[in-house]
Amino acid sequence: MLMPATCRPCGYAWSASRGEIRIACSVLLAEGFVASVIGRFARRYPKVTFRLVAEESGASYAALVERKVDLAILHIFEPAPQSELATEILYDEPHVVAVGARSPWVKRRLTKLADLMDASWALPPLDSLTGSIVRESFGAAGLEVPPATIITSSTPARYALVASGQFISILPASLWAHANRKPAVKALPIKLAVSRRPIGIVTLRKRALTPVVRLFIECTREVAKSLAKRKS
Repeated sequence: MLMPATCRPCGYAWSASRGEIRIACSVLLAEGFVASVIGRFARRYPKVTFRLVAEESGASYAALVERKVDLAILHIFEPAPQSELATEILYDEPHVVAVGARSPWVKRRLTKLADLMDASWALPPLDSLTGSIVRESFGAAGLEVPPATIITSSTPARYALVASGQFISILPASLWAHANRKPAVKALPIKLAVSRRPIGIVTLRKRALTPVVRLFIECTREVAKSLAKRKS
């Protein structure tokens, strides 16, 4: 029987040692949190196959309802759009004001967003879900959102732009918390009034989960718990 010492004991561990898990998530979570969970689970159960679909939240919800995936891991900006969906919050994702590791802003003592109004910003579209974080962060500080030099819905692209040292953005901290990245980006010591969005697992309420999917969800909780401890 395959029962690694690191696994939590459970009655369906043997049947969970094989099978397939189909996951939908955003591109951002695919290369961060979800990649970390898959990596840990694959080390425990090397014969399990994963099918990972990285797409926008709306498409992930649709794939779940159409039973094309077993579960979705998403930023939860609002309640699940359909009553047949169940959401379990894993942890709150902090967002930070990010600059390149060698940016001159790193050496300056900044305490508020107002100091950065004239900087070159790379921001998401303000009418998007991720853009709501930007709007609320500046609004809570009594500021208008500054004009962006670059507007893109791609969070990885904004990370790369910030890493260049030329631009500033508001980014989720998990972009460099999970992957083995060099410290190309740093968070400025500016506390955002609205800085967190929950990440959760979404499943179908009346759909029975296979043993391998249930064990994967347990592993997801483990990684989320350890991440929450590091950020507390």
